[in-house]
Amino acid sequence: MTRSAERSDELAGTDGVRNDRRTFLKHLALVAPVGRVGRATSFDAGDLVHEQADTGEDVWRQLGHDAANTSYNPAATGPSEPIEERWRFELPDDGVVYAPVVAGDTLYTTNNFLAGTLHAIATEDGTERWQFSAPEGRFGMQAVVDDTVYVGSTDGTVYALDAATGDPRWLFVTSSDTIKNGKVHDDTVYFGDDTDVKALDATTGELRWRFDDVDAPQHYLSVGSGGVYVPAEDENVYALDAETGEERWRFEEPTAATLSTAVADGTVYVGGEDTNVYAVDAETGEERWRFEAPTFPTLEPAVADDTIYIQDLETVYALSSETGEERWRFEDLHRVTWTLTTVVPGTIYVGRMFNLYALDAASGEERWRFEVRPDETYEGKAFASPAVVDDTAYVGMTRGAGERPLRGVILALE
Repeated sequence: MTRSAERSDELAGTDGVRNDRRTFLKHLALVAPVGRVGRATSFDAGDLVHEQADTGEDVWRQLGHDAANTSYNPAATGPSEPIEERWRFELPDDGVVYAPVVAGDTLYTTNNFLAGTLHAIATEDGTERWQFSAPEGRFGMQAVVDDTVYVGSTDGTVYALDAATGDPRWLFVTSSDTIKNGKVHDDTVYFGDDTDVKALDATTGELRWRFDDVDAPQHYLSVGSGGVYVPAEDENVYALDAETGEERWRFEEPTAATLSTAVADGTVYVGGEDTNVYAVDAETGEERWRFEAPTFPTLEPAVADDTIYIQDLETVYALSSETGEERWRFEDLHRVTWTLTTVVPGTIYVGRMFNLYALDAASGEERWRFEVRPDETYEGKAFASPAVVDDTAYVGMTRGAGERPLRGVILALE
């Protein structure tokens, strides 16, 4: 069944979603970017428009690297042995560190558990440039495109911030309790909340369309091949037209909640809470192949050239993107606290327990592993997916367990 999405002009003032000047100023009174010495930066509330700028630099702009969720940076080389820690940044607030994104000479990260603060950190030496705090909730979605950082909060708000200063440019307030992880593509911000999928103009924050015939969109939607591919708790993947929000098809084969999608070369790769990974035609929604792993869940597939890389509880697999045939597997992994797979030419990176693994992308052989305990008394185990830019891997970890407070740390490894 194909259902047309509601467009922004049909929605204005009807569903509690507001993006007017009064709402903006009300929130602006409660939020402000803060420098290293706690000074609020200046902001002209009438300046809601920013100019686009393409730096052409090696970047990791979004969770999963790009809007398609490939987790592949073809421009990077990654660290080489001997691996050294160049710097570390300790987040001052309690919470679990979120996977970092990197553009130009700045890394952006946040806590996604207790605190609602976004930190901008210099990639050269790990010093903080600015921070931005939400009045309520915590941040989850984050992306940096051109000169703007987009973050979504559990108070149901999407913020657009100046990437250099942290000054707010616009905000979009929903009637939802949370913003699921979103993507930015072709001047559009796509995200899911508790009830539907929305598309916003990335420059102005104006609502372009909304699709509400979906049950609880999940975190890892992807954008590519003209579509938005949305995993949902109702065990379906929804393909929406990226321009209009109209439903193209839905894939109903998965037998458990679908957690993630990635799209490349006309194929959507689907992973979830069952043991299968599916390859689906991006145009028709027809299944091309499936691969069954021994254990679940099968996390977000990473796609590089003609290979996709997936993980289950104990193993990394390399599969042919054309047929799903297994090429190799690497089994020497700890079962607890894994990250999404990160890929650069020739190497894939996987975080488990205290170790960051580098595997040969062609053979699966271990090249090296690096123990990344933040300190000798470290008790926690949580990794955040690494972002690899140029010759550096930026790794987020969370320390603390039991009665100890959770605190995040970012390490730059080269």
